[in-house]
Amino acid sequence: MTTTFSKRMATLTRMTAMLVAGVVVMGAMAMAQSDDAKMVGTWKVQVTLYNCVTGQQGQPFGSMLSFNRGGTLIGTTSNSAFQPGQRTSDYGSWSHVSGNTYKAASEAYILFSSAPNPPAPGFSQGSQRITQSITLNGDQFTSVATVQFLDPAGNVIRAGCATATGQRFQ
Repeated sequence: MTTTFSKRMATLTRMTAMLVAGVVVMGAMAMAQSDDAKMVGTWKVQVTLYNCVTGQQGQPFGSMLSFNRGGTLIGTTSNSAFQPGQRTSDYGSWSHVSGNTYKAASEAYILFSSAPNPPAPGFSQGSQRITQSITLNGDQFTSVATVQFLDPAGNVIRAGCATATGQRFQ
């Protein structure tokens, strides 16, 4: 009888430990999801491109970014340096790094080449890749980004830097 009782107690102890472990894991997952959920939504963004070496800034322009549950990102820009229909929307991914810091990467296709038209630099057919570090503060964020232009084979042909501020779209 003592052996049966001991086996039942051991089983009960294991089940309790598994239940506690499950609750801890679920709690950690819920906290991670709540951190991710802070970024989810659509944001109006003011972007300023600048020369990474000299710091010379270009004209600011607007963009819209939507951070979706599951880590996908879509966006569009009003950068007048692109000709109408020359650049597609952005598609990419994002993730929570820690605290209020997030990272995101997106790409858009440059569908056709354009000649320089000062102050616009002109763009070659290929793609544009934007990689950014985002710091969230409530319904606002700041971002520091690298911007690369790639030829159709994926070779970097031009690069720059950008800063941005975002406001949650209400």
